[in-house]
Amino acid sequence: MSRTARRRAAVLLTLALLALGAPHAVGQDDEPTITSQVITSFDGTEIFSTLFLPPGTTEDDPVPLVMRTHGWGGTGETTVGGTLERLLDAGYAVVTWDQRGFGQSGDVAHVDKPEFEGRDAMAVLDWVVANAPIAEEAPGDPVVGMTGGSYAGGIQTATASIDPRIDAIAPEISWSDLRYSLYENGVVNFAWSQLLFVAGAATAGTGGLNPGNATGVEPGIYAPELAQAEIEGLLLGTPSESSLEFFADSSLDHYGIETPVSVPTLVMNGSVDTLFDLSDGYRIHRHVRDQGIPSRYIAFCGGHVACPASYAELDDRRHLDEAILTWFARYLRGEDVDTGPTVEYRTNEGVWRGVEDFTGTDVATASLEASLVQTGLPDPSQAQGLPTIALPSTDGDPQMASVEVLAADDGPVDLLGMPTLEIEVSGQGTLAHVFAKLVHREAREVVNLQETPLRVDLTADPEPVTLEMSGIAYTLPEGDHLDLQVTTTSLMHLPARVPAQVEVAATVSVPTRQAPLAVERVAGDDRIATAIAASRHQHPLGGADTAVIARQDVAADALAVGPLADRLDAPVLLTPRDQLDARVAGELDRLLGEGAGTVLIAGGEAAISPAVEQALADTGRTVERVGGATRFDTAAQIADHPDAGGGPVHLADGGGYAPALLAGSAATTIDGVVLLTDGATMPTATATWLEAAGDREVVAIGDAAVTADPEAQAIPGADPAALSVAVAEHAWEDPTAVHLASADDFPDALASIPLAGPGGDDAGGPLLLVPADGALPEPIATYLGEAAVDVDRVLVVGGVAAIGQAVVDAVVALLAG
Repeated sequence: MSRTARRRAAVLLTLALLALGAPHAVGQDDEPTITSQVITSFDGTEIFSTLFLPPGTTEDDPVPLVMRTHGWGGTGETTVGGTLERLLDAGYAVVTWDQRGFGQSGDVAHVDKPEFEGRDAMAVLDWVVANAPIAEEAPGDPVVGMTGGSYAGGIQTATASIDPRIDAIAPEISWSDLRYSLYENGVVNFAWSQLLFVAGAATAGTGGLNPGNATGVEPGIYAPELAQAEIEGLLLGTPSESSLEFFADSSLDHYGIETPVSVPTLVMNGSVDTLFDLSDGYRIHRHVRDQGIPSRYIAFCGGHVACPASYAELDDRRHLDEAILTWFARYLRGEDVDTGPTVEYRTNEGVWRGVEDFTGTDVATASLEASLVQTGLPDPSQAQGLPTIALPSTDGDPQMASVEVLAADDGPVDLLGMPTLEIEVSGQGTLAHVFAKLVHREAREVVNLQETPLRVDLTADPEPVTLEMSGIAYTLPEGDHLDLQVTTTSLMHLPARVPAQVEVAATVSVPTRQAPLAVERVAGDDRIATAIAASRHQHPLGGADTAVIARQDVAADALAVGPLADRLDAPVLLTPRDQLDARVAGELDRLLGEGAGTVLIAGGEAAISPAVEQALADTGRTVERVGGATRFDTAAQIADHPDAGGGPVHLADGGGYAPALLAGSAATTIDGVVLLTDGATMPTATATWLEAAGDREVVAIGDAAVTADPEAQAIPGADPAALSVAVAEHAWEDPTAVHLASADDFPDALASIPLAGPGGDDAGGPLLLVPADGALPEPIATYLGEAAVDVDRVLVVGGVAAIGQAVVDAVVALLAG
């Protein structure tokens, strides 16, 4: 049974033995302890809660606590999975709960107000610290963080504003001001207000998702103000002052004035989220940052709206989980870790970039004047559902005007930050709703699916206003155009219900920056630490099944293992021959889990001693050795491994290391294997393997291998630079990434192969072997300047002693030119 399956079995057993008191152990020693209980809050409201303790938690070995609740209309997690499982694996206790009004908790939903839901969270925390071994900074001061998204994000700022025991929070897709999110500039965010009211009603007042309401708690309902605001939106088209006051009390922008959030805060909002947009998230970040408290802001793709199919794919969830764990490592455990850039954004082209603030370095502006028709009739498309995204208006529509803002003539341009719109609206009629949106013309798509509404009383004297539009993080490709559209109709917001002739004068200012290359260095203090850094880059949250161990000072037996490591999605770790490096042992625990997974030793006992093999076996892991009497035998055995690829054989000279490692990089692209020659001579082990393989395609990498097998497809090259380029041109067509490793030694290049393969580092790319300093070799300089025109990211494997910053800068300059 897998580790995940064992966990799930333990969860089911625990829920079957539901406990309403202090935690008790169930399952095996390596499984979390899970208990559920009803907690009485400050006003007598009963709150249903579940506590998860990681294996080995005792009074003598307490752990930090992370609090997580649910989204609107949901219930707290009661089983292990997703981010909660990663937190448990990292050694955190986790408590979840059904917020009042939802699930199996009582009373009514007040929308994350500090005086209600915030005090409920305090009561949950009181119960946990009284009944579970939670680590403390000082007596009575537990170590506590909070995570979760949407409604589970709003409760974090509400709680942190009133409970000094909260040490760090990590809200996702949360809000700073519900008046902005739901009623921006007086216009109802119609699609979302309807969807949220219906979704919450599905669990509010019903006893939640547990028929029979096993806890006996009186099921919750909505606060009456929610129904009032819903009716106002439907009948009047705008909220009353009392409704705005109700939502203000649930907003950090309001309660944070008197009780600010003053704890380290990691904010994560989705660029295409049209409920809680990037502006909402940035205002939370700015609230904390302006107090001098550490804060980090990540703009990812997703949230309440899925990342569009037109955007490049990335594992955004994995990236966010890594950021959360790193944030908590720093601010709950006090570890000296790099939490990343202050602001990080992910573009539609699939690149993560870091900046100091959420704004561009330049501004693009445009103005328009137009007369628009307002029909006062709903768009017929609204009958098809409740769209939660903005769509481009049709050219020639009398309800729309458009103007070009920007042409990306000099290369891709990042649109980053919050555009501003200076607008004056007048006309004939009583009321106008106008909607502004930025449109990527060639893609026929609204940038990040966002639009900005404005409600105007046409009977009053016209006045210019300046609006802050929804924050954006988007790359406009080279040669494409950005337009501003202003219209009187919307599928997402509520249009005005009266006809009018509308006069608009508007000027938009869009923050931009020339899209830079994404450059990242993966490095440690020595070759062992660099290999560990590469492992963490490949598997930032652990969860691997296999790791490869190779000798750190001699390349021989590890030369051919790169393609197999890539197929197994296994990092290559390095250790001395006669003992398992303690850092490597720790990385295996993080990567595979304690006592879990498989370790593949690359090489015979002359390469990695039996003592190291025994040390690995003593952890309870499966240990497999692939190695023969010589490097040639070892390569043949690796090629025979059941998980080795069935693609072409890549021959390379085993007397050095550059040809073999470059062959390994090429072999990853087509599921190939690597065999070694003895200079220009064919060793017996290699010849025997090739004879048994029959007519399998053979590619000879480097001059010596070409001589050893003249009938093979030849990729000649005598030095690392020339051979790097020859292999890159052979194996990679139009790469979007390049990987740099040292031309002077083997370990960094070996560790980079699983990163450079198609399954690694998101997109993969060729491995280029470069010198530590001095000018770039001419073949590499030419390749970067002429062939690698689509490259937008560079991964440097090795420290500045292995590859100096001047070399990296030269590579970037060629790619940018």
